[in-house]
Amino acid sequence: MGWITPDFPNSIWDGLSPRTSRLSRTDNIDPNSEDWDQIVAELIATQQAIVDQGGGVSGDNIWTITTSEDLTAGDFTLIKPNGTLEKADATLDPAIAGVVLESKSTGELTDILTQGKYINVNWSLTPGATYFLNTNGQISTNPPNLGWVIQLGKAITSTGLDLNIKSSIKL
Repeated sequence: MGWITPDFPNSIWDGLSPRTSRLSRTDNIDPNSEDWDQIVAELIATQQAIVDQGGGVSGDNIWTITTSEDLTAGDFTLIKPNGTLEKADATLDPAIAGVVLESKSTGELTDILTQGKYINVNWSLTPGATYFLNTNGQISTNPPNLGWVIQLGKAITSTGLDLNIKSSIKL
């Protein structure tokens, strides 16, 4: 048995009518693989449109924690001993919890992503580059020269990071 490879259309389906390649509506009476390919292609296009609007994430690794300071979407954080979030800093501490998904003020609950794909439309990353924790919750392609080296992940697009936090290395 061979693999069946779906044929994704290049044009966007209107979602209301059968595929334009069919001659009449009677061609749509019995759903087949052509229908499935169209549905899958539309689902992928919809998911991409959501991510392109910004703030998209993927993965089950989302925690909700109270902030101990004002945090902005895209800040990298650590969990303090009292259980609250603050901006991570590679020069001070090797601990890192994840990236903030939405901007919040001190004392508010916020979501952080600990692993997975994260999109931030305000970023200007270099696709394929490896990113490290810097100071004040920020990231850089250059590892710090004192404190801790904490690899966060690789840029998948200019606004997307595949977050995969590695063990910290003391300098």
